[in-house]
Amino acid sequence: MNTEPNTSSPRRSNGRFRAKVDAAKEGIQDALEKLAGISDVLEHQNKRCEQLVQKAALVQTRILERVSTAPATDEAATRLRADLSKAVNDIHALITKRDGKRTLTRYQELVEPEIHMLEEALDSLLAKFSVITVVHVSERVDRLEQQRDGALVYQVPVDLPLLVMPPKPVVFNGRDELVESIVQGLCEAGNCHIPILGPGGIGKTAVAAAVINDGRIVTKYGANRIFLSCEGVPTCDGIVSMLAVNLRLHHDTDARRAVFAYLTSLSRVLFVIDNAETALDSEDRANVENWMGTIAGEAHISLMITMRGSSPPTTVRWRNVFRDPLLPLTLSASRATWLAHGASEDAELDTLLNMLDGLPIAIMLMATLDRVAKPAELIDRYESEKTSLMSNGGTTRLTSLEISIRLSLNSHTMVNSPGAADLLSILCLLPDGMLVAAMTKALPSLSKHGSVLVKTGLAIREKERIRCLAPIREFILKSGKLPSAPLADLRLFFMNMTKRVDDLGGEGSRDAIGCLSAEFSNILFLLRHFWIERSGDAIDDTWRATLTNSTFNISDFSTFARLGDCSDLLGLAFKQLEIEEDAENTTRCIQLRGYALEARNQYDEALRRYDEAKERYQTSGNFYRVAQCTQSIGDIFCMQSKYDEATAVLEEARVELSATGSRLGVAQCTRSIGDILRMQSKYDEAAAVLQDARTEFLSIGSRFGAAQCTQSIGDTFYMQDRYDQAAVVLEEARVEFRAVGFRLGAAQCTRSIGNIFQMQSKYDEAATVLTEARVEFRAIGNRLGAAQCTRSLGDIFRMLDKYDEAIAVLEEARMEFRAIGSRLGAAQCTQRLGDTFRMQSKYEEALTVLEEVRVEFRAIGSRLGVAQCSRNIGEIFVAQSRYDEAVTVLEEARLEFRAIGDRVGAAQCTQSIGDTFYMQDRYDQAAAVFEEARVEFRAIGSRLGAAQCTRSLGDIFLMLDKYDEAARVFAEAQLEFRAIGERLGVAQCTQSIGDIFLMLDKYDEAAPVFAEAQLEFCAIGERLGVAQCTQSIGKMFGVQSKYDEATAVLEEARLQFRAIGNRLGAAQCTQTIGEIFRMQGQYQEALARIEEARVQFQAIGQLRSVDECVSSTREVQAEQARLAGHKRQQDTGILRSRERSDGVARLWRRLRHGTPPT
Repeated sequence: MNTEPNTSSPRRSNGRFRAKVDAAKEGIQDALEKLAGISDVLEHQNKRCEQLVQKAALVQTRILERVSTAPATDEAATRLRADLSKAVNDIHALITKRDGKRTLTRYQELVEPEIHMLEEALDSLLAKFSVITVVHVSERVDRLEQQRDGALVYQVPVDLPLLVMPPKPVVFNGRDELVESIVQGLCEAGNCHIPILGPGGIGKTAVAAAVINDGRIVTKYGANRIFLSCEGVPTCDGIVSMLAVNLRLHHDTDARRAVFAYLTSLSRVLFVIDNAETALDSEDRANVENWMGTIAGEAHISLMITMRGSSPPTTVRWRNVFRDPLLPLTLSASRATWLAHGASEDAELDTLLNMLDGLPIAIMLMATLDRVAKPAELIDRYESEKTSLMSNGGTTRLTSLEISIRLSLNSHTMVNSPGAADLLSILCLLPDGMLVAAMTKALPSLSKHGSVLVKTGLAIREKERIRCLAPIREFILKSGKLPSAPLADLRLFFMNMTKRVDDLGGEGSRDAIGCLSAEFSNILFLLRHFWIERSGDAIDDTWRATLTNSTFNISDFSTFARLGDCSDLLGLAFKQLEIEEDAENTTRCIQLRGYALEARNQYDEALRRYDEAKERYQTSGNFYRVAQCTQSIGDIFCMQSKYDEATAVLEEARVELSATGSRLGVAQCTRSIGDILRMQSKYDEAAAVLQDARTEFLSIGSRFGAAQCTQSIGDTFYMQDRYDQAAVVLEEARVEFRAVGFRLGAAQCTRSIGNIFQMQSKYDEAATVLTEARVEFRAIGNRLGAAQCTRSLGDIFRMLDKYDEAIAVLEEARMEFRAIGSRLGAAQCTQRLGDTFRMQSKYEEALTVLEEVRVEFRAIGSRLGVAQCSRNIGEIFVAQSRYDEAVTVLEEARLEFRAIGDRVGAAQCTQSIGDTFYMQDRYDQAAAVFEEARVEFRAIGSRLGAAQCTRSLGDIFLMLDKYDEAARVFAEAQLEFRAIGERLGVAQCTQSIGDIFLMLDKYDEAAPVFAEAQLEFCAIGERLGVAQCTQSIGKMFGVQSKYDEATAVLEEARLQFRAIGNRLGAAQCTQTIGEIFRMQGQYQEALARIEEARVQFQAIGQLRSVDECVSSTREVQAEQARLAGHKRQQDTGILRSRERSDGVARLWRRLRHGTPPT
């Protein structure tokens, strides 16, 4: 549109401000010129001066030029200007020969003392600059960095203006039949897609509002009615990000997938898109249409759009009966609408209504124009205004709307309220309208006219906002010039609002996020409008800088809050800045676009932007921005699990940032490197690096950065099984996060503490703390954190052998992950479900689930998930006695873990391979592999893994009848478990020591040890351990020939195993009871129990045990035959005595061939 060129300052009172800025620039210009001369001289000196050349260039580009543009009202900047000017003059004097009183030529050389003095002077400049910039710039970056943890996303309010569902229209006539038909279609089984088409002002939004507020629609869809206005949101990414934030969705891939996953997770959805033409008429039309088609392709999602024109997107199968555009209101409906607005009537009313073409908005405007005037009088006004419009080319069918708007503009009410027309013009720049309170601040001389606009129908009042309807906005913006002074005030108000990005993460963070979120569409539209004007008209330097900085501010906010899409705005800025040959800010646009792409997980495209920006910054000599781009590239490599590349790049960035004096950047890179080391299982190195980063953060006053490092150190201790230390450090981090108001970090620490209790088998405490964490996550709207807590609660039920409860809770967690679009989280829940089936000996079900989820992990690029599933599958093959297959799969998994740098996962695979050899009685090989795994665990600081391997070595000594060595090793393992607070491991070692006493016929000593182990298992809720101890006690009675006691206790153990769904343990008890019956010569009972056990083993895939049962059956049958062949009672007694002796020996062997070490 054509507007008056605006070359005025932001406010008339800003003239003095600009004069001060100009004076400051003039005062420092001389210093810049002198410094340029210094750089020119130094450029031709020897290598000793190369470092000085870089520092001189840095001072010029990084310091003086930036300080010269700082506000003159900034006292710190003013003092720094004076110090810098003096320092530059001192340097200039230094390179002037005192004897000849002339400046060095480019071929003369400075002597060493002079070089040293010059170096100190330049260092002084850098140090002074650091003092002020660390206080101002680094604090802002420090706060903004909370976005890495998604903090800002969960603080965005859900009631954004463009997502607020409109109420049922008060005045609504002539559309009842249409609404009824649409409601019936939407209430049918399956989906139904409705396009509400027609010209502006025909009442499309009113029809949509009537439909979604119908009682039947409310009953069917309830909270699953989603409304979005596209006005002011012209791109697919903008639409989707608004939905994702509003729905509190987490996305580990991209927002489109997250929204799609959420919508598909609901039983039924009605999704309404209002003003769809805004996005469908944009350059992003293809993406918008394809996305709509994808959404509408789901059987349970119904889509309804309102759109100007008559051609809805062809990617959606619209219900044909609704494809025709809305017709104008009938005469009777028009009359009812007119009277509903309280207007007068006479014999000419129908004539007037026919002239208004049945447009509801035109009728509303005319009815509110002058409620006292009769229709005949209004007809005269209408004809007069029509003649005026016709002379200006207004000949379309919408002329009735244009005439109605023009009549309202020229009404007595408007004429008697000077300034109302200006306010209307200004409001038309704001798609979401303006808060009444804000209007008073931004437009004090015009705000009182808001009620006039509402009275005339040119604007509407929605809660605390005054807004113009789209047809009126379009007419005003096309037809007239905007008033320059109010326009300047409005722009300044909203551009100053973007400065609130500096408050993010601080005390005013929540207010800033609420403010910027609510006004995001308005700010975006205003800035786009200003950039378009800037491309055609000259504006002064102050406006130029303010517009550029505001654009960068709102882009930062959009990226950090994952709200909206600033790509179009940055594109406009880039083109104009290129024309103006502003290389620095042009490159900044590219860098900011990289940030936005990275936030959407579009890493490859982001890398291209960072590379381009980095090259441009290097050309311009802005080494600080070069370092920033390098750091961003390193962060992306880390997100892609390219840890070696990430470390190298971040080391490079750290050196670059150190050279520019950015201690904050150095600390950030150091922390990132520490996190990478932690992910590579290099825990000791990680802890040391993170401690260095923490110290650096504290030295620059960044409590948030220090708290993050503390949290990472706690997580490192946790990975090393140093649970007590981890809990203390994480509690410290939690306190610090709460002190700086970072609730997300505090909730994360609470969750980690709960996980520590779980690892220590303190399940009650773990459940309590994890429930507390879940409440905290839900309170801040972090559905991802809440889902993770639910998953951990499911893990606790698994550890307690409460498999049914575990499955129910894991299913709940999986649904939560799917609802927020986290495919990774959902897949991890599925993996745990598969592992739960494994623990229940439901091996075939477990294999099916794990194979399916392994495919899902591959699809989302999670190599870790793939490797973990392979390891789980290998462990199932071990349990099924499919040893060769197990070793093959475990070797593959180990290679994958090593490829991604997961040393813990690789060591666990080695441990499982040892279990495979153990189960095959290949004890020498098993011992060698367990020792290898133990060395690996110790190298990475995993004390739990090392202790488990030690216990497995004890099991091997036990199987080899090396009881002294076994006792020593079990005692060693028990000490290791106690040292890390692993009560389960302690109890298992106690149980194994009881087995040693049993093997040595020390029954009196074995019994209390088993009882001790059983009590410990019971104390930590380990029902499996309790059942195994009961089983061992039953076996002990058996080898003592206490058959009745043995049978009773083994029956008890069998019930315990069945209660927790452990079919393997139950089958083993059945088998042992069969052996006891055999030892008593009760062959029929023995055969029945052994056959029962065989069937149970067969059902769970325990092929080795099946073979044992088949062998036992043959032996029992052979014994029966031998006994039947002896005639004399004495011989029978002797034979039975011998068989009992053999039975005891077999029972001993059964003790030695139990389940694999856990």
